[in-house]
Amino acid sequence: DAYWEKLYVDQPAGTPLLYVHALRDTPEEVPSFHLGQHLYGTYRTRLHENNWICIQEDTGLLYLNRSLDHNSWEKLSVRRADTPTDLTSLCRPRLSPAHRLPQGLPVTHIPS
Repeated sequence: DAYWEKLYVDQPAGTPLLYVHALRDTPEEVPSFHLGQHLYGTYRTRLHENNWICIQEDTGLLYLNRSLDHNSWEKLSVRRADTPTDLTSLCRPRLSPAHRLPQGLPVTHIPS
């Protein structure tokens, strides 16, 4: 299933976005996510370089990794007349075997 979330200027790093809860078939499975393709063009980064949204594998918490201040908003090159201070992001959470994650999947390991 897809999940949509609006991100706003001045949202601080660490802002929780979503908890990924799923029944694991094996202990090796970890929660991961895939962002909508429009974000990669907007962020001007390749898939594996995107670190604006991250996940804690042990808890399944999907969160904003970097503060979205006005300077970062300029870097995102998001300029829409109808909503100049928000960005709607599409996220598809899923469980994947840790040893078989697709290359470039933006999964971040957070130390406990």
